[in-house]
Amino acid sequence: MDLSADDNILVIDAATPRVQVLHLLGGKLQKYASGTGKVAELISDLVEEVQCDIEDLNDVIFCCGPGSAIGIRSSMVSVKTWQIFLNTNLNIYEYDSLSMSLLLNPKVSCVYTYGVGEELLCKRRNSETIDKVLFKDVLPKQTVHFLDTRLSRQERYKNFTPVVYDIAKLNIHKFLPICRRFDGLLKSYTDVTFQKWSGQ
Repeated sequence: MDLSADDNILVIDAATPRVQVLHLLGGKLQKYASGTGKVAELISDLVEEVQCDIEDLNDVIFCCGPGSAIGIRSSMVSVKTWQIFLNTNLNIYEYDSLSMSLLLNPKVSCVYTYGVGEELLCKRRNSETIDKVLFKDVLPKQTVHFLDTRLSRQERYKNFTPVVYDIAKLNIHKFLPICRRFDGLLKSYTDVTFQKWSGQ
């Protein structure tokens, strides 16, 4: 069964420091909650706050990264536990946070977040892939929009613009194109394609 806008859907995003939970029913926003704290406890609290019965859900969509490893794993564990013990018919879908950032910021052509060392992860609009770029190749070219607002507090990123990241601003029809069925394995963003920045 494919993800449908008419379904009873819960969206969880724990990839950033602010954990967000969104309940959608029949394509309409029912309740939204967000907060910061211990991720595992926070997911449970926020699901309770949006007054969503796990047994009645058709689908859960969660953010698979890139972002906080603890948050992403906590999301996956919660969702798989619900599927095993509370709702065996629950369909699980995932999306990446960089694609979501581009949806939420239509004037931004590309978005970046942490990579490893001097590398950054990059998603360009209308691109299917997440690439690696070198920080030194990005810096002179343009103002860069970063997913993780913690970057803006570091001296080297002071001239960059942090991305606004609030999933409550999107309806389910925006989610649908970037979601894919979860295959049971978390994605690794350490082995994505390396691309030298071309200025495009």
